[in-house]
Amino acid sequence: MKIHSKLIEKYGNYGDSFLVTPNSTVIIFGKSEKHEDLVIRTNLNISQQSYQLFNLDGLVNVTETEVMNLYNKVITKIKSTLSESFHLDKKYVEAIGDTINTTDSTHIRFFTEDSNLKVSVFNYRQFISRISIRENSVPFISESIIKNSYFSGEINFTLDARTFLKLSDNNYDVEVLENGLVNFINLDSEIEFFLREQEIQEPITKFINEKSGLRTVFLFQPTIT
Repeated sequence: MKIHSKLIEKYGNYGDSFLVTPNSTVIIFGKSEKHEDLVIRTNLNISQQSYQLFNLDGLVNVTETEVMNLYNKVITKIKSTLSESFHLDKKYVEAIGDTINTTDSTHIRFFTEDSNLKVSVFNYRQFISRISIRENSVPFISESIIKNSYFSGEINFTLDARTFLKLSDNNYDVEVLENGLVNFINLDSEIEFFLREQEIQEPITKFINEKSGLRTVFLFQPTIT
């Protein structure tokens, strides 16, 4: 099977550009027309003698030096200093994916609160032009994932929900990098997903009223961090 055909068969659903190296490393870039902030690194069992760049149509007409320079830029980015890390069990990957699809959400945010790692799933479109609360709608979903007493700092990052759906339902080690990338390392196969932090936060704050014991929820315009 030709290299291009093999790339499309295995990784065509992940992106639209594929960088292949002589040591069989493959870098996959998220689909540009969908503005996917996604880079994937994996290995493919192929016989490759040079650095080459492919798109969905075939081999891209660029020099090997240009491809090597692109590869080095990618490697520099994804080797950024580690800030925090945690384990994400596949049952939570599946649950988050189901919630995204059920609620047609646009973003998800992982954050620590009271020594718990939580995730909120929300639809940013609801709040772009005006605050809209529909009857029986669920604008804010929060689920405690794992108890954490070992975090030296705090975790707080937002990802594009549709890009998160690219992750297969497997176990992951998650590394939060200082340059705004979040690395999901698939523990069940040789593949890494680097997602870009979206720097927005769901416009909802909630607290318990100490006098009444009732939960209060405030809706605000989204915050660009």
